[in-house]
Amino acid sequence: MEGQLKIYQNLYPNGQIERDFRIIDDYKCAMTVYYKDGKIKSDIKYVDGNPVKWEDFFSDGKLEYYEEYAKKGYYLAQKSFFENGQPQ
Repeated sequence: MEGQLKIYQNLYPNGQIERDFRIIDDYKCAMTVYYKDGKIKSDIKYVDGNPVKWEDFFSDGKLEYYEEYAKKGYYLAQKSFFENGQPQ
């Protein structure tokens, strides 16, 4: 991993972090996307460049969407929720 970009961030005009990308090792990386107020909007884990776990959140912090993949790209789990927390 010598010479590789290991972390990068994008910022909103107000200075708040908009996106935070991290390389964990040669195979894994993660990205967190934030709302302008700093709350987490999305949290994504990657293996070999492919998403293996993806979570999206409403602006109040409640889980909106969750999906998890096996290494070969098929779903292990997929869930969607209404803003009141009830499953779709």
